[in-house]
Amino acid sequence: MFDDSPVPGATLAAHARFVGPILALAALGCAASILGSDPSTGLDVAVRRGPIAPVEQPGLDNTAAVPGARVRVRPVGESGRADGSTDDAGVVAFSLAAGIYAVTVIECPGALGLPETDTSRVSTGERTSVTLVCDTGIR
Repeated sequence: MFDDSPVPGATLAAHARFVGPILALAALGCAASILGSDPSTGLDVAVRRGPIAPVEQPGLDNTAAVPGARVRVRPVGESGRADGSTDDAGVVAFSLAAGIYAVTVIECPGALGLPETDTSRVSTGERTSVTLVCDTGIR
């Protein structure tokens, strides 16, 4: 006689084998849903932290690039998002469809405070640049 009763945990393991990749693809689909295919249209986000010195001098930049900052871009009034991390120069580039986007720094290594969300318009055939400065607390 054949016993087809489930082995404890086998069903969960079998489902996990299929559910994990499906959830990963669904998350990727949500994140990628706002990404455009035209590299000439999009958003270049620079993340800096500052001040880096307690005394500011007119005309001198008192900020520094933040490698590894995490940035989230969401279309205003629509669903979807794209997340990225800044490179060694503190910049992350998103190819996006034309529209209005909320740009948020969600993690800023070496800073005490995150900048407010910025709203930026992306136009077809143009790259829009945004700079967000995280607060170091140095005064």
